[in-house]
Amino acid sequence: MKYSVTLTLFCVALLPGAFGQSASVNRIVGMGYLYPPVAVAPGQVITVFVAGNLQGITSAAVTGNPAPVLAVRPASGCPASTLCSSVTAITIQIPYDIEPSCDFTNPACLVVEQAQLVITANGIAGAPIELAPVADRIHILTSCDTVLPSGSGSAPYNELSCSPMLTHADGSLVTQGSPAQGGEQIVAYAVGLGFTIPAVKTGQAAATRNTDV
Repeated sequence: MKYSVTLTLFCVALLPGAFGQSASVNRIVGMGYLYPPVAVAPGQVITVFVAGNLQGITSAAVTGNPAPVLAVRPASGCPASTLCSSVTAITIQIPYDIEPSCDFTNPACLVVEQAQLVITANGIAGAPIELAPVADRIHILTSCDTVLPSGSGSAPYNELSCSPMLTHADGSLVTQGSPAQGGEQIVAYAVGLGFTIPAVKTGQAAATRNTDV
């Protein structure tokens, strides 16, 4: 039910003039389940919702650093289909080049300005929005998340929560009918873990396997 309420608020943000936003090309009206400005981690995969039915070549950049576009498709999950009909969902990766904010109790801390995200379609750049870079923004993916090709974008209407993307070793989902067993290793899919060790370039997959935890 938590996701249903949040997504309902997102669709309300699409109404003209919400939050004092003026009409402009490629206007960003939401990211993930949140309103801008949104806290993002280096390398995070997130879906950006843009007003209008974007056509042609689409690109994204965060403070001048290219943000790879992973998918472009019509938005889904709004309570009223007419609200989603004029919104484009663009899944991007936040560049590893952004500088996360730091704890001001640390004497070595530097003041870091917020990053800006710009969506460009057919060579026309939209108005930038502010992002708040953080060290990590960990989120276990669920069946509702729009960063997944099969993500519904909305929670079930039977008041059940969105199913977390946890799998057995054979790749099958961990469900109530197929629960994880004691001592079993399972796989959790997550975004927003921040910098990796060793470092990975933006847009590239990790070349080495991480240690099991």
